[in-house]
Amino acid sequence: MPFSIPFLSIGPKVKVTPTLVTARSPWLVHLLTLGSYSRSVDVDSRTKVVEIDIRFLWVLHRQHTIPFGDINYIVYGMDDLSAGSSFVTGEREGGESFPVGLRVRHREYFLLCRFSGEGAYASDTPWLPTDYVREKIENALDVTGTQYQDS
Repeated sequence: MPFSIPFLSIGPKVKVTPTLVTARSPWLVHLLTLGSYSRSVDVDSRTKVVEIDIRFLWVLHRQHTIPFGDINYIVYGMDDLSAGSSFVTGEREGGESFPVGLRVRHREYFLLCRFSGEGAYASDTPWLPTDYVREKIENALDVTGTQYQDS
């Protein structure tokens, strides 16, 4: 199993109370965008709404309030962002992202948050002789972020 290192991943700061789940953009996003972007999501079980607040370029502001009754389902996915993947060998290593969103009544999609970071090395190649050898190669010095566990 690869080493998981938290600073190799970035995701929202999540706070959970008995009636409210809050996810906010991490401080690193505020720092890297010079405060020009922020996203906050509040899931309130008392009022039965999801509130999404997005700010772009310091002045553009978008806010969505979604009642629980309008939500069809929660969307959870995985995007492979590795640039060095090889079709021939089946090897891939690089970034990965786990978006979490909502699909509502009118087929509209709202992104709630995204957990991103360095992914684990993977080899889907049939060229390696045994699973034991494949596992030893994959786990030799591989490091990964904690985005998979966090999401």
